[in-house]
Amino acid sequence: MDNTFRKSMDGDDMLAFALRWLPFGGGDPEDIWIAFGLSERVYFHRLQMLLDGEPPPGIDDSTWLRMKRSCSERLIASTRPPATDLHQP
Repeated sequence: MDNTFRKSMDGDDMLAFALRWLPFGGGDPEDIWIAFGLSERVYFHRLQMLLDGEPPPGIDDSTWLRMKRSCSERLIASTRPPATDLHQP
């Protein structure tokens, strides 16, 4: 299989997944792992690169902007250290 074709298929799958999960703030890390075999951070980094381009046919500018915003928020959240429980001794 041609690498360009493979990259396009992966990109299309990532955009479809992002669009499907957009109303919920993106997929859960487990869903991302199952669908793509990628960590949350790697998935959203790759998605961000796809979202830097023009929206494909069928995705309006408003939805594209929401996808970009959601992706950025998830990337920021994935770099924060986990919260600690302040109530533990």
